[in-house]
Amino acid sequence: MYATAIMLMLLALMLATVAAVRRTGPFERLVAANLIGSFCVILLALICFALDRPDFIDLAITYALLNGVAAIALVRYFRTTREGGTRPRRGRAEMPKS
Repeated sequence: MYATAIMLMLLALMLATVAAVRRTGPFERLVAANLIGSFCVILLALICFALDRPDFIDLAITYALLNGVAAIALVRYFRTTREGGTRPRRGRAEMPKS
């Protein structure tokens, strides 16, 4: 039962990787990368229970937390930049040239 679920998750992980590579925009790639991270968490949890070592589920939980923090950090970065370009300047405005 676990072997079938693990194989299906590996297939989903490969499809998500292909989707991440083929996307063009930064937000689409971010969603695909977040999906890959979610699949990895589920795959880690399945492997832990398949090997009858549920104490290693802590690794999956830690990875899930890091995946969430990384997604939030990347969204904040892309929100403050213009399509992944340079950050807008803060502070003093430039004086107009006369």
